[in-house]
Amino acid sequence: MSTKRRERKKEKELSSREVALLCARIAYRMKGEQVTVLNVRNLFPLADYFVIVTSNSRVHSQALCAEIEEELKNRKIQQLGIEGQEEGRWILMDYCDVIVHIFLEEVREYYDLEMLWGDAKKVKWKR
Repeated sequence: MSTKRRERKKEKELSSREVALLCARIAYRMKGEQVTVLNVRNLFPLADYFVIVTSNSRVHSQALCAEIEEELKNRKIQQLGIEGQEEGRWILMDYCDVIVHIFLEEVREYYDLEMLWGDAKKVKWKR
């Protein structure tokens, strides 16, 4: 077996659940508040998990986004896109099966994704 092939075998691809939990833990470490992970697999055809985070300012939103983006990039997790990063009120990060929502508190309350996706199961993410 070639060295490159062995290296690829060593790299373990993370499941969508593991990516969601990783995003939640990064956000929590970066002082994100009300971090919630919802399993939307059976409710939403475009993703398996939503990670919802409240930030305390636009700059904080942008910092949370940058940290999640950097850590996932380092793990070679493919990002499909980011919306709202410049304004920082509601940042949506699309990682295919995992969508991260970073909200300012008043924006999170207004859109109330937990109520909108009320049938989704909350996932325990703290160790």
